[in-house]
Amino acid sequence: MTGLTLQALPRVLVVADHASAAWGGEAVLPLHIFRGLRRAGCEAWLCVGDETRAELDQLLGDDRARVRYVAASARHAALKRLEARLPRWFPRYFLFFARELLIQRAQAATVRALARELAVDVIHQPMPVSPRLPSFLTALPAPLVVGPLNGAMQYPRGFRFLQSPLSRALKGAGRLSSVLFNLVARGKKEAALILVANERTARALPGGRAGRVEVMFENGVDPELWAVGPLALKADDEPLELVFLGRLERWKGAEWLVRALPLAGKRFRLTVIGDYEDERARLTALAAGLGVGGAVRFAGYLPQADAAATLKGCDALVLPSVYECGGAVVLEAMAAGKPVIAAAWGGPVDYVTPETGILVPVTTPAGFVAALAAALGQLAALGPEGRRRMGEAGRERCLETFAWPRKIERLLAHYRSVRRG
Repeated sequence: MTGLTLQALPRVLVVADHASAAWGGEAVLPLHIFRGLRRAGCEAWLCVGDETRAELDQLLGDDRARVRYVAASARHAALKRLEARLPRWFPRYFLFFARELLIQRAQAATVRALARELAVDVIHQPMPVSPRLPSFLTALPAPLVVGPLNGAMQYPRGFRFLQSPLSRALKGAGRLSSVLFNLVARGKKEAALILVANERTARALPGGRAGRVEVMFENGVDPELWAVGPLALKADDEPLELVFLGRLERWKGAEWLVRALPLAGKRFRLTVIGDYEDERARLTALAAGLGVGGAVRFAGYLPQADAAATLKGCDALVLPSVYECGGAVVLEAMAAGKPVIAAAWGGPVDYVTPETGILVPVTTPAGFVAALAAALGQLAALGPEGRRRMGEAGRERCLETFAWPRKIERLLAHYRSVRRG
């Protein structure tokens, strides 16, 4: 660890609603942070809900003894059952947030007691990543670091039809209620430091904060898992291999990528990794109807190692998501040395530079499809050498800014700053 001695390393308690590599999304962040701290030689502990106990026992080896679990309440279980029964059109994520708050509230007393028992220097709460959700971690015996947070997303104007009136109304009500919640659960107001991924997120934080706010990207990548794959030298008439990787919710944009293929010519083959309810069947029918059914392969859900192997063998990743706060898959492609095509909206804007990929302007669905097709043509026109340079630049940026060992170094610097304070 650069510039650090074991004596200088802080004792850290990482607190999260849950931690999991299998669940995906933000659930993997506290796991990465805890494991990264342990690899760096830190005395670190993890306090989480007990839903992923079996997975963590298997993943963490001897460090499983450093995990403290908080059991889910009966109300938490009832909300989970209700969430599973609701129809697809209902915005179920509000119940998910309610369950997170219940776990947080149940954790608070345990965290205070653990922090005293373990004599920790810093308590770190990396999730939930929403800037508006309150934190119940107050009256702590050690400074609190929150984040990195990322949120406050809006759909682009031309894609607001993807959000139902009910979801829009509930979201507005949730933003108003979050003001009141943060007056009662004052963890974010009392935190010594809040880390945010971008200025959009910083603007959504509750007012009246006592601590400082710093910018730090929330997503990271394991550079060894997503190692550089071989670069195939393609003949001019040979199709380029594209990969879409993500849950097949409509806002993720697989539909607009499929629609762009026939406009870009017959130079591409697309592998779609992911699944979601009946979207796979709808997209299969769409590709057939557009005459590109033979160029699109729907692989469904793949384990992370298999997804990494597929990504290593492709020419580029395409993420045409119009509602992506983060976009960890972009970093995974960059770590694998692959060019990236992504929507110029949300998280990918923070990651992709002109040297590492192509950002596609988001206007209307028809305009976006045309712009995606143009970006595919631009990718093909780069040729093998141009794509190789773009992929190398992406991996270099990823190793410098987004690799977990570097992120842990930056976190340790933040911990030392609040400990001194």
